[in-house]
Amino acid sequence: DLVIGFSDLQAGIAKDLIAAGLDVAVFNQRSLDEVLKVVRLTGAKPKTQSFEPVDTLRAEFDAFADAVAGRVPYPIPMAQMINTVAAFEAVIESIESDDVVLLDAQ
Repeated sequence: DLVIGFSDLQAGIAKDLIAAGLDVAVFNQRSLDEVLKVVRLTGAKPKTQSFEPVDTLRAEFDAFADAVAGRVPYPIPMAQMINTVAAFEAVIESIESDDVVLLDAQ
């Protein structure tokens, strides 16, 4: 099997899968349309996989508590958190101005 990832945000997952001996290809698409183009490029038929539900809020709080206690680093890089806040602020500005708001490339 080949595992295909579609964002640099999946780099950590890809590293773990490669270490487990799986074949992995990660592209850096930023839209569903770009992801579908890559799937078509491979000639593969998309496969659906189901996972057990996860309490993501609890996992987030546990990760935060572990980081605050100094047991592990926080799993979301500071730059990613800052970029997310900037994106939310741009959305608010766009709504208020009824205009497109561009973000600086990071």
